[in-house]
Amino acid sequence: MDLIINRAFVCVLLLSIGGFIASSIYLLSEKLIFRITSAKFMVFINTVVLLSFVIPFYFPVSISDGSEYCFTHYDLVILEGADLCSNFAAYWRSTFPFTDCIDHIWFVGVLLFFITKAILYVYTISRIKGKSFQIESDIWLEIFKNIRKEQPKKDVLLVGSNDTQSPFTVGIRQKYIVIPAIMINTLDAEEIDFILRHEYCHALRNDVARKVIILVFSCLNWFNPLYFLLKENLSAWIEIACDEAVTENFDERQRKRYASLIIKSLELENTAHRSHFYCVYYSETSIKNYKRRILEVLRGKKNVAAYGKAVAISLAVISLVCSNVVAKEADIPVNMFFSNQAVIFDANDFEIVSLPAEE
Repeated sequence: MDLIINRAFVCVLLLSIGGFIASSIYLLSEKLIFRITSAKFMVFINTVVLLSFVIPFYFPVSISDGSEYCFTHYDLVILEGADLCSNFAAYWRSTFPFTDCIDHIWFVGVLLFFITKAILYVYTISRIKGKSFQIESDIWLEIFKNIRKEQPKKDVLLVGSNDTQSPFTVGIRQKYIVIPAIMINTLDAEEIDFILRHEYCHALRNDVARKVIILVFSCLNWFNPLYFLLKENLSAWIEIACDEAVTENFDERQRKRYASLIIKSLELENTAHRSHFYCVYYSETSIKNYKRRILEVLRGKKNVAAYGKAVAISLAVISLVCSNVVAKEADIPVNMFFSNQAVIFDANDFEIVSLPAEE
């Protein structure tokens, strides 16, 4: 069991190195990619970059060249005095005694993070089932019925709640569009249509399932702030992508009305001082991202270059290849620092013997 935990920890560290490379390429080219593609495609690219932190694409190479077998079945010899990396690894291991247990600390963090998120998710779903109420407003029900006729999806329910100030969608198999009670009697028909179309778009695209998967993977990277930065960035793109889908055929007046609804929703949220319960998929809370959404809505539909997706996919492939090449190259150095199968020897105690040349 100790060996499995240690190998998993080393793998996560290597993926963190690779993920850093992939995310750096992505973040530097994010504006360019969006300029030639769409918000929906940005969701895809952001997801791929996040997966680079958890899927070891380099692992088949480690299996084929036998390095993973060697790491699991033999001790890794660190020759102190042989080179700078070996010297630093030997110093690290001799100076910091917690090196041998850091993988177990990581594993405990993984378990605590997963258990906490699982409990909160179950609590959210049970709270919705137990405390939410059926919306009786004819206008809400009629608009929701019309939206479902356009793109039928049976596993989506519309409910109201006193526990939230922002509309959101939650649930994987059975999806719930939850509307705050404060909004039910304060919006007109057009605003209701905007909100329901936005939330229904989340349901159609299975954004909740996507976010749950990314959240589960975040358990492995609970120590990595870059992963959580990209996770929040993904949430922002998901919101923008739904705005983009809803407003695709809007005229200027409708776009302004939609943008003003975003501001109105924020104002209603700020006037309600009741704390909301936790849920896996929740509305955007960053003022910066609210501004970003409004600007994109007002900017209107853009002409997406025909080559946009090809360029973006090429960048994604390049970033994944580069990240996994770096992760593979870091294999031995990372194992020197954190493998529990390592032993340290003084290089001066060994003599290098040259083998006789074959005749």
